[in-house]
Amino acid sequence: MKRLLAVSLSAFLLIPGMIGCEAGGGTEDHKQASIKILYYDEASYYSNYGALFAALYPDIEVKVVPTGGIRMEDMEKWIEEQKPDVLILDDGRYETYARDGRLYDLEPLIKKDKFDLQNMAPSITDAVRTIGGGKLYGLAPSFSSQALYYNKSLFDQMGIPYPTDKMSWEEVLQLARRFPSGSGGPGQRVAGLMLNPYEVHPYNSGLTIGYGQGLSYLDPDTMKMTLDTSEWKRTFQLAFDAIRSGAIYQPAGTQSFTPGTGSQQVLEQNPFLGGKAAMTIGGSDFVQELKRAAAVLKDRMPLWDLVTVPVDAKRPDTGNALWLQDITAINSGSAQVEAAWTFVRYMNGDSFARAMAKAAAGGKLTSRTAYLIDEEGRNLNVFHALKLDPNVSRGSGKVPQTFYFSFEALAKQEIAAAYEGRKTIDEALKVLQEKGQELLGIQ
Repeated sequence: MKRLLAVSLSAFLLIPGMIGCEAGGGTEDHKQASIKILYYDEASYYSNYGALFAALYPDIEVKVVPTGGIRMEDMEKWIEEQKPDVLILDDGRYETYARDGRLYDLEPLIKKDKFDLQNMAPSITDAVRTIGGGKLYGLAPSFSSQALYYNKSLFDQMGIPYPTDKMSWEEVLQLARRFPSGSGGPGQRVAGLMLNPYEVHPYNSGLTIGYGQGLSYLDPDTMKMTLDTSEWKRTFQLAFDAIRSGAIYQPAGTQSFTPGTGSQQVLEQNPFLGGKAAMTIGGSDFVQELKRAAAVLKDRMPLWDLVTVPVDAKRPDTGNALWLQDITAINSGSAQVEAAWTFVRYMNGDSFARAMAKAAAGGKLTSRTAYLIDEEGRNLNVFHALKLDPNVSRGSGKVPQTFYFSFEALAKQEIAAAYEGRKTIDEALKVLQEKGQELLGIQ
């Protein structure tokens, strides 16, 4: 609730300077209208988006069509019954609706209004277009992403060069190996890279590296497993070698830490802040977490910076670290296209981007690059510097959630056996290929 309140307050603080510039942004003056917007519930809608919109566009009445409490299997029927004009969708549902012709093509509206796409991060707009099958059926006002964070203090202390943008996974792991492991055991020595502060499992490490190179263990279009390949074999071998060398951080026994802000002692339990891991892959929300930590740790706070996540050496401009959760689209059957477009335009316009950047809530970043600013000069554009791998979101909704839970337990068992030398990687991947296909129920 505190996060939602912060967004709402930020919006109201910015209203006085916005009403004149934003409300007349289209080619036509909006008329009295009423639109339905598909969103979780009315309270969160107004906290996140609606307060500022209501002030800017008092002539447009909004009715929220709530999705909270609606079962996934009942969602299609609910939308068909309620007929919302505006849909705020995650990338999976957006992909499905675009493919099924249920979304309005925004390109003519964008061209008619001369809507400013130039100052939106190209990788975000391209991602929406790619997921939509080549057309813009929606726009994404915000995104979440990941970066490779590094402790500059540790790099300087060891005389090791900093990581750079678009390094391959092999290069990052080689860099991680340059940090001396020392004589201490896991959790006491300095590791080059932290993937997970809580647990280092060879399966999770291999999966992170594989995903970062554009690999997938199943094709959701054909519902076929794609794990028994030379690429996955090489990836798991890379993970095994990195863990054994000490390049990847391993917690000691049951050692754990409490994430977030707190006392100096609590914060320094974080391996990255405590100087036990020189690099870590973290989400865009980690920027704010580090800044809050600096206020507590003061002179004990390490210097830090960030670069793009590691990539596949063969496709250095492509990554899988973009998440689009709030794609705004118009129902193709809407009778209120003009008013619906006013809302979509507002959500993706300059005023809302400015309000969102001030709130800095939940790790979401605005797609408008003018507001991706770090007061200390760090380059936050690394979060959108990589194009989305076109295979990342394909048909993800087709795979039942029960499959993932069952497969993960099996995969951890098999990959652990390979890591411990009880079987080969080839043997483990063959079992996972066959058993995974059985779990999918498709031969």
